[in-house]
Amino acid sequence: MNPHSTLVAFRESSKSSPPAKCNMAKSAIRGLGEVNLWVKDVEEMRRFYVDVLGLTPIHESRIHIFLKVADGYEGHPQVVALFDSKFEGVDVKPDIRRSTLNHVAFEIPLRSYELEKRRLKKAGVRVNEQLHRAAHWRSIYFHDPDGNQVELVAFDKNLN
Repeated sequence: MNPHSTLVAFRESSKSSPPAKCNMAKSAIRGLGEVNLWVKDVEEMRRFYVDVLGLTPIHESRIHIFLKVADGYEGHPQVVALFDSKFEGVDVKPDIRRSTLNHVAFEIPLRSYELEKRRLKKAGVRVNEQLHRAAHWRSIYFHDPDGNQVELVAFDKNLN
């Protein structure tokens, strides 16, 4: 199932019926702290995420690299972390032949949408555009060197 159609269905259903009451306090979540990816080739992925997408390295070791996406809250930036799947010194490693990850999306301003699309194409990245009219999103989809689907998404209030 397309995650965007799921979101749209959720939004539509929440318009027609009020949320269920519960005794839980409002969540303190204020943003996405990090996304961690086990990768086949850390250096190749580093080049892609730094040179093509423009993320900033903030910490590197022999087994991982942390890349800043944006400022977060109270000092914790939003991060994509790339971990070397060949490293043997970890207790839990996922099976990189399969994953439940559908894609990672990075929010961009609408004014940068066309520029980002041209920049990716110039870097040799094959892009696929989709309009998600019900959610008012313009999306550029592509794959990183490990085959993970990545999305650049811009909110467009005029998209119907």
